[in-house]
Amino acid sequence: MILPYQLLILCVSLIMMYSAFIYYKRGDIDLFSAVFWLTLWLALIIISLAPPLTLLSSKLLGTLRPLDALTILGFLLFSIIMFHMYSWLSKMKKQLNEVVREIALSKLSNPKHLRNKNK
Repeated sequence: MILPYQLLILCVSLIMMYSAFIYYKRGDIDLFSAVFWLTLWLALIIISLAPPLTLLSSKLLGTLRPLDALTILGFLLFSIIMFHMYSWLSKMKKQLNEVVREIALSKLSNPKHLRNKNK
């Protein structure tokens, strides 16, 4: 028998898997990101529909309760995602600075632009 929380997790996970697939097809995310998110949501479905797996994970991690193990794993996954986002934002910031620098230098080397600005 499926409990209400399991049904909720199943519905939300399927919607999110579909969303990840659509984002990949539109080109908004790359293949690695799509596979990562699809795997994450599939794992959530499996864990919610097979509660004995949480008992196994708590024994492997040495925690007393399955929820403790899931909390630890969730925090680790959250940390990994945040580090990836930080790295990506740092890369974007560097690229943006380079583009702005190139635009500024091109405007300085174009005297016609400076004359039009003073008018």
